[in-house]
Amino acid sequence: MYQVSYTSSSFNNLSNQRSVALMSTAASPVRSRPFFSSTVIRFFSRFPPWQVPSFNDNGDAVRPSSCPGIYCGRHRLDDGNWSDCGACPRGYRTNSSSICVKCEDSPEFYDWLYLGFMVLLALVLHWFCIDTAALRRSFCKEVFALHLSALVETAMAAVLTLLMSEPWGKLEVRSCRTQKLSDWYTLLHNPNPDYADTLHCTQEAVYPLYTMVFIFYALSIVLMLIIRPWLAGHFLPVYGKMSIYAALYFFPTLALIQAVLGGLIWLDEDVPHSIDANKESGLDEYVPHSIDANKE
Repeated sequence: MYQVSYTSSSFNNLSNQRSVALMSTAASPVRSRPFFSSTVIRFFSRFPPWQVPSFNDNGDAVRPSSCPGIYCGRHRLDDGNWSDCGACPRGYRTNSSSICVKCEDSPEFYDWLYLGFMVLLALVLHWFCIDTAALRRSFCKEVFALHLSALVETAMAAVLTLLMSEPWGKLEVRSCRTQKLSDWYTLLHNPNPDYADTLHCTQEAVYPLYTMVFIFYALSIVLMLIIRPWLAGHFLPVYGKMSIYAALYFFPTLALIQAVLGGLIWLDEDVPHSIDANKESGLDEYVPHSIDANKE
């Protein structure tokens, strides 16, 4: 009887000790925190929050995390993995999930107006320089010949520019849909996460409206140097070459204007359409028209 009571009291003391230990552990769960905190710190030091991918059961990245900034994105590598956050390749643009999507749209009406304005601006400057250099009070056949030469040069440069754009060899243009003024100035929107390192995501978000104009200017200069000297020497031997020299001055000026003020020129052409589009959609993320059609 004494032995049984001794066992019961020992069991009660042991139970009380375990209860006190469990209560002390639940009251101060500090022992598990350092390990968890160090693990999280090591993980995020290896993968910043904008570079943490999602993995499947096999350990493969199936969905990349979003990138900081407006124009930073990821694209598929040759091994099937996702790249780090950065600029999309030419002809691609980021969507709302920070994935580089291939541009499959066509230029809209106001985009063609912008391109036509840049072409007509170069042609008008050609004619103005020819009239100024000719020093003729009346419109004669010599001046008309140089005017016609400038028209042919400009038209050939425009057609060749279209043929050199994607799809190659066709009078069609595959473009990214331009939605806002910042699309023209991605250089000014490189993010600086944590104020540490700058992610350089400069790209042609308005592909190919920005570079098409530069290609057109380059082709115009080449064609002018091929065609104009012979005609100027035949019709206006003395003053005809001055129009060529003037063009070699105003084309770099036009290129500078395109580089700095191209977005503002496009905005002036596209203001009514942009207001209507923003009212109807209310979205500012890029989604190709092909994706919209599939959803419908």
